[in-house]
Parts: sequence; C-alpha cells; structure tokens
Amino acid sequence: PNILDGLLEKKSFDKEIEFKNAQFSYDKSKKIIFGDLNIKRYEKIALVGQSGSGKSTFADVLLRLHDLTEGQILIDGENIKNYKIKDYRSLFGFIPQDPILFHDSILENIRCGRNYITDEKIFEAARIANVDKFVQQKPSKYHTIIGDRGAALSGGEKQRISIARAIVNEPEILLLDEATSSLDVKNELELLNELEIIFKDKTVIIITHKYKFLTKVDKIILFESGKINAIGGHQELLLKSKLYKELFEFNSI
Repeated sequence: PNILDGLLEKKSFDKEIEFKNAQFSYDKSKKIIFGDLNIKRYEKIALVGQSGSGKSTFADVLLRLHDLTEGQILIDGENIKNYKIKDYRSLFGFIPQDPILFHDSILENIRCGRNYITDEKIFEAARIANVDKFVQQKPSKYHTIIGDRGAALSGGEKQRISIARAIVNEPEILLLDEATSSLDVKNELELLNELEIIFKDKTVIIITHKYKFLTKVDKIILFESGKINAIGGHQELLLKSKLYKELFEFNSI
C-alpha cells in the first residue's frame, strides 16, 4: 500500500507503543501476524527468532516503511498513520547491520544530509558513540574522507559512525537490526558496553541473533514462522518456551 502522510505533529514519545490485531502480508501466501502487544517508554525489548520469522518486518511496519494490511499501531494512543511521517520517524534512531556510508567526510556521514544538525551536535554524538577515539588518530580528523561504502574504515569504526548518526538527533526510540553481527568478538564486546550507556534514557528495540543481549532486556518477543510464539523475560521464556530454550542454548555456544 502507498504510505500516506498524516496531519498531526509528534515531537515526543510519552507512554507506549501498542500493536492491535496487527498483521502484514507481502502477498497472499505470506502473512505475518503480530497480534496484540505493547512496548512501554524506556523498556528494552529484544526480537528473536530464526531468519525469515518476521522480526525485520516488525521494524519495517514500525518505521512505516510498510503499512499494516490489518489492524493498527498506536503511539501514545494515536494511530501512527495520523502523524506527519517526518515527525514520526524523527522519534527513532535506526542502527542497521550494514550501515550505508558515503564517499564523504566522517562529519558529513554522521550528519547524513540533515543540514540543521550543527557540528557541535555531531562532535557530542561522536564522543558518546566513541567515534572521537579513532577520529583523533586520522590525519584530517572529522574531515577525513572514508571512501566508497567506508572502505577506509574497520567494521567497528563503521558501526560507531552508524550509532553516532542514529543518536545525533536525540531520538527517543532506538531500533537496532543485528547491529553487532558483523563485528569480531573484541569489537562487539566494546560496542555492547558503549550501547549499554547509550540505552539508559531510551526506549530500545533490538533485533538480534546474539543471545548474550537477552539477559539484560526487560522483555523478549520470540517469533516463529511469521507469528509471535511467546513474550516474556529471559528466565520466564527459558521455563515456558521449548523453542526459546533451544535457540538460547544453540546461540550461546
């Protein structure tokens, strides 16, 4: 369906995100059923399950890259379709698995075309995301050109730029899609520690296969074959969901 712009302004996220009888289908053969669920402000949520089970589609409909085919998503009691898309999306900071970087400076890769973001804001986000640490080693500092797709950077450096880009606008909700999966163990552990600090005053939704995240979140949503299999805390799901226990044990090796 076409994504239509709403009329209402939305500058803050105050209470909760609610999915109500929510479903999405790319075509008649593949339907993803989210049903009813809610995410409270400041909650840390993990979406887990095998590839193709519906996790990334959850992110797509939440960001309004697609609209639901049935049901609705509400934020603070209002259907998200009623908000201006630009306002609504500004509530989110998105950190993907493979950040899209441009043949430009580190500064402009963090700014990412948002000319209203000042250099001072970029430097502040870069310090929080630990970009500043490696930038100071570069000959041209923040004006260093990083090459096509960030060819001059390591995987960890690319991901830190992606984090700085996501947080520079001070979003209230952080959405991470397999954000550490391409990193080696050392870089991943460093990044996990940094993210814990960044997460403190945010609502966080993490799509992950890295199950070491899961003991630190408030709620886990387990997907299976296009629907939600179970929702609960880590210890709760270990006891009540055979699938979760199997996935956790397999992915913790």
